[in-house]
Amino acid sequence: MGGAAGSGGGGSGGAASSCKEGFDPVPGATGKIWYVATTGSDASGNGAIDKPYATLKKAAAASAPGDAIEVRGGQYAAQASFEAHGTPQAPVHIRPYPGEAVVFDAINDVLSSSQHVLHAYMSNDVVIEGFEVRNSTGRGISYYDSTNITIRGCTVHDIAYRSIGGSGENILIEGNEVFNGAQSNKDGSFMGGGWPGVIQTYVFPDGRLSKNVVVRNNHVHDSWGECIIAGFADGFHIEGNRVHDCYSVGVYVDTSRNVTIERNQIYTTTDAFNRKDNGNRANGISVAAEDYGSMGDVGPEAIVIVNNLIVGMNRGVGYWHDASNGDANNSFRAVRIMHNVVMGTKRAPLRFDEVPAGFDPPTDVVVSNNVFYRGADGGDLFVGNPSAFSFASNVWPSGIPADAMGPGNLATDPMFIAPNDGSDATGFRLKAGSSCVGAGMAAAEVQTDFWCAPRSATAPSIGLHEP
Repeated sequence: MGGAAGSGGGGSGGAASSCKEGFDPVPGATGKIWYVATTGSDASGNGAIDKPYATLKKAAAASAPGDAIEVRGGQYAAQASFEAHGTPQAPVHIRPYPGEAVVFDAINDVLSSSQHVLHAYMSNDVVIEGFEVRNSTGRGISYYDSTNITIRGCTVHDIAYRSIGGSGENILIEGNEVFNGAQSNKDGSFMGGGWPGVIQTYVFPDGRLSKNVVVRNNHVHDSWGECIIAGFADGFHIEGNRVHDCYSVGVYVDTSRNVTIERNQIYTTTDAFNRKDNGNRANGISVAAEDYGSMGDVGPEAIVIVNNLIVGMNRGVGYWHDASNGDANNSFRAVRIMHNVVMGTKRAPLRFDEVPAGFDPPTDVVVSNNVFYRGADGGDLFVGNPSAFSFASNVWPSGIPADAMGPGNLATDPMFIAPNDGSDATGFRLKAGSSCVGAGMAAAEVQTDFWCAPRSATAPSIGLHEP
């Protein structure tokens, strides 16, 4: 992969963080440096610092593995699609000139819903970092049919459609701040007719699923689409993100498999982004297989949801059955929901729609070591196919639902030190004497707590915190 773990974009204090601090080292630029400047020229420039190019497209075409493209400070319009090719050992770096701020501002560009401000086209082994991208009537930063792409440390905002995403393999999106995304759906203008996601993957042009995607330590907020969508993907890791105040869903798994969602903070602080068709806030984490015809054709499978804090949403964790999708795999299987805290929801903290007869029956769903507070409407649990679920060692402060009976379940106050709106996870550490301490069921899928402290191998604690 072109880059690795980072910790930017999540803020400080109680923000979720990766077990790896800072950006992982990537091979540096050892080759030539090509320069782009507002005063440059693609016709007469040669990419030197005193004769820079005017566009990334020109500089990328000239670059070789190990080179860097450094953009001088200033404001630039949307760029035409560029193609760059590095190697895993020698990626092409695209970044601001040291000490200078670079803004790609599409305020004067007329972009369609499928056009982009920055667009890596059929590229490989490229690191894009440190830019501000804003004011697009189309998309923000995109990659298409590309491999080994890293997008990190960027600020992307006021984008009409998707802010960051595309189709690719070995993709890392880390340490970015993304807000005012999906503005085309502002005030719920699409109603029930669909809307863009903010960070979102898509299929390859030949229909293959995007593969091995990591979305880590980003701060995604105040947007009119789902904050993060694992869409048409096989292998997706959503980790350490701070996600709040988005439309419909905080983290959405749609037509994807082999997805891990861990150590994220998902919360809502305002009703400004409530759905306009039903008045509800966004759900926390939702899983589905929407109807896209033959495209994708994947049911949710091997989904791991662990160590997440979900506060103030409509629902907490759940599955939505799209009745318009008649494929047999419009179902779910091999789902692990462990060590999450869900609090302050309007409706049930855990809801999985019924998968009717004629579809693949849901199987192998394990729900353990979570804290589930009853919703404001009195709902605490709905599972449409209860035989697919096993419950163990969960805390239900308002009482254990009949369908959630299992070994080790408790109806007790978990005794958090200072529960809050979800913006400060430290408030959900356990007090000394909490009945959650050491009361959990050991699971190989969960080796650490929210703060990356090791879990007990034999008697882990329930919830986010391993004291």
